[in-house]
Amino acid sequence: MDGYCRPIPFRFLIRFAFLVTGLLAVACDDKQGPESEPPRAVGTIPDQLLPEGRSANVELSAHFTDPDGDALAYSAASSNTSIASVTVAGSVVTITAISVGVVRVIVTATDPDGNAAQQAFDVAVPATPLVQLGRTPTGAPENGGIVIPLKLSVPPAVPITVAYTLGADNDAGTADADADDFADGATGSVEIEAGATEAAIEIVFIDDEDVEPPREVFTLNLDEPASDAAYKLGADRSAAMTIEEGVCDRTPEVMDAILSEVGLQDCVAATAQHLRRVSIIAIPSSQPPATWLSDFNLEHNELCDAGSSLSPSVTPGWRWPGGQSTECPSESPERSQDPKPSSHTGATGTLTALKPGDFSGLDNLARLIIRGTLIETLPADIFKGLANLRDLALVENRITELPDGLFSDLGALAALALPSNRITALPSDMFSGLGQLQALLIDSNLLTEMPDGIAGLGRLVFVSATNNRLTELPDAGPPALAYLSLRSNQLATVPTGWLSSPALGHLDLADNRIVELPAGAFSQLAGLQQLFLFGNDIAVLPPDLFGNMRFLSRLMLADNEISAIPSG
Repeated sequence: MDGYCRPIPFRFLIRFAFLVTGLLAVACDDKQGPESEPPRAVGTIPDQLLPEGRSANVELSAHFTDPDGDALAYSAASSNTSIASVTVAGSVVTITAISVGVVRVIVTATDPDGNAAQQAFDVAVPATPLVQLGRTPTGAPENGGIVIPLKLSVPPAVPITVAYTLGADNDAGTADADADDFADGATGSVEIEAGATEAAIEIVFIDDEDVEPPREVFTLNLDEPASDAAYKLGADRSAAMTIEEGVCDRTPEVMDAILSEVGLQDCVAATAQHLRRVSIIAIPSSQPPATWLSDFNLEHNELCDAGSSLSPSVTPGWRWPGGQSTECPSESPERSQDPKPSSHTGATGTLTALKPGDFSGLDNLARLIIRGTLIETLPADIFKGLANLRDLALVENRITELPDGLFSDLGALAALALPSNRITALPSDMFSGLGQLQALLIDSNLLTEMPDGIAGLGRLVFVSATNNRLTELPDAGPPALAYLSLRSNQLATVPTGWLSSPALGHLDLADNRIVELPAGAFSQLAGLQQLFLFGNDIAVLPPDLFGNMRFLSRLMLADNEISAIPSG
C-alpha cells in the first residue's frame, strides 16, 4: 500500500545495534595504537665514597632510557638520611655525606604513563682523617733541610692537600728566620694520596753567604682546611724549629778566632751563648793579644818615659810603658819629606776582606785586633753592635779608606790603633760617638789632614800621628792631651791650638817643616817633660820659650837653623 510504512521487526533492531557497536569498537581500537613501553635502566650507577661534609653529583640520564623516547622524571631516596642525603634537580642527583656509615640510594625514572624503572647504589661515608704533626726535629744545619712527619688517624678516602705556613715564633729573645731562608718560600703544601698511611713535609734551607745569627727559629703551622675538605686537623698543628747556622758563614779567619776563644771545633755548634763569652779576637788567631802599647807599632814614637806623664791605665788590660826607659836618639834621624815605611814586614796574610756581620752577636767583645792582612776596605757596619768594645787595632793592613759611620756604635771604645795602613783621609764623622776614646794611633799612613771633631774628645790623652803627610791640623785639639806625637809630617807651623793641656808631658814635632816658634807657643805646658823639635827649619828661638817648663827633662833641637839659644 503506497505511503504505508510497515514497522521493522524487533529482531532486526537488535542486530543493527550490535553491528554499530562493533564498528565503533574497531574504530576506537585503530585510534589508540599499540601499548607504551616502560623506561629501562642502562648499566649500573657506581657506588660512591664521600668524606663527611663532601657532596657529589650523578647524571642520571646516562643510566636510564625510554624506548618510546618520552621524557623521564627522576626521584631518589636514601636509606638513612642521617648518613647521606639526596636531592634531585632535573636529571642530576646530589648526594651529601653527613656522618660515617653506609646507605643505599634508590633512584627511580618514571615516564608520562607512570611506567618506572629503578637503579640502586651504595654511598659510603668513611671516617674523616685527622692530620697532625708527628715527632718534629728540633733543628738542622743551614746547609741541609728538615723533614717533618705527618700523622694520619685513618687513611684518606680521597686525595687530600695539606697546606702549611712557615713564620716567626713571636719570641723577642730569639732571632727569626724569614722567607729568604727557605728554598720554596714561606708557604707550601703536601699532596697525600687516597689510602696513604703516612706523609711528610720537607723544608729545604737556603745556604747563602750572608752572616746570620747562630740560631734562627721559625714555626711550622698547618693551615686550617676548608669546611668541605676531606680532612681535619688534630691537636698538634704547630711546632717551632731552628736553623742551626753557628758561625759557619763568617769569614774563615773570624770563624777560627771565635771557635778558638770558646773551645769548639764544629762551627755549627756555636750558639749565641758562646758568642757572648768572647771578649778578645785576634786575627790571625795565632798571634797573642796585644797588652803593650809597643804591640801597636809605638816603636816609631820614641816614647822616652812617656808613661810617667800618661794615665796609668788607658784601658783595662793595657800596661803603659811607665817606669821603663826607652833611650831617645842623641841626634836627629835623617830627614825625609815622605812617610817612613814601617819596620814591620807589613801585610803578609791571605785575608782580603771581611763580611758584614762577621762580628755580630759578640756583645761582650772588649778587644779586637786585625793585623797583617790584605784588607783594603771595610764594610760600613762591620763594627755594628759592639757596644762593649774598648780596644780596636787595625794594624799593618792595606786599608785605604774608612767608610762614614764606621765607629759610630763604639761608644765604649778607649783605644783606637790604625797604624801602618794606606789611609789617605779620615771621615769627617770619624769621632762621632767616641766620647770615651783615650788613645788614638794613626801612624804610618798617608793622611794630609785631621777631622775637626777630634777637638770634642774630652777624654783623649794620647795621640800619635807620626809618619803621615799632615800639612795642617784643626784649630783646636783635644783639651786633655798628655801625649802628642806629630813627627815626620809636613807641618809648617806649630799647632798652638793643640798646646793648651797642662797635662801634656810629651810633645814631638820633629822632622816637619816648621820655620818659627811663635812667642808663648808652649806657655801653657807647665807639665811638659819631653819636647822634640829636631829636623825642622827653625832659625830663632823666642825669649822665655822654656820659662814655664819646670819639669822639662829632655829637649831635642838638632838639625835646625838655630844660631843662638835664648837665656833662661
